[in-house]
Amino acid sequence: MADDRWGFLSPPGGGIWLGTDFQIAPDEHGIALCGACRRLGLCRLGITSKEVDGDGRVRATLQSPDSVEGAPGVAHGGWTAGVFNEIMGHLPLWRDVVAMTVSLQIEYVRPVPIKRALLGYANVVDQDGEKWRISGELQLASTAEVLARAEGVWIEREAVEHLDETRAWLREQDALETLRLLPGLEPD
Repeated sequence: MADDRWGFLSPPGGGIWLGTDFQIAPDEHGIALCGACRRLGLCRLGITSKEVDGDGRVRATLQSPDSVEGAPGVAHGGWTAGVFNEIMGHLPLWRDVVAMTVSLQIEYVRPVPIKRALLGYANVVDQDGEKWRISGELQLASTAEVLARAEGVWIEREAVEHLDETRAWLREQDALETLRLLPGLEPD
């Protein structure tokens, strides 16, 4: 999967994949599992394979599970947003860079049918220092009909530092909640 023209590295068997969103390194189909998916043993979003093509973009095969049905026969828009976040967010990781989503904008073109073969694409539009602008597209696999488009911004982070900062912030929030529960004490 490595392509030196684009600076892509094959997913490491540990390394940065673990400790970001992922708790299991990518398998032979390029699928790395987050904590919730690890417990199930499969991607809850319905992504079955992911690879980087010769043009440096991610190509994913997927199918929206019936558990994400919103309107009859179509996927909930939140599922579509989650798929874009997953696929687009992997571009920095494939280059051995940890980056966090800052913003994600979705254009819903057509209803996304459930239980149909879909293709998801993502490519880097621009990279300026630690800021990545990435675009994506979701298509019906049988006809290449565009179902949705997305554009987002990711910022590079050091994984351990980011997780430590998040845990420290959550401890502060827990302490504030404890103070609120104590009679006569109000947090500053």
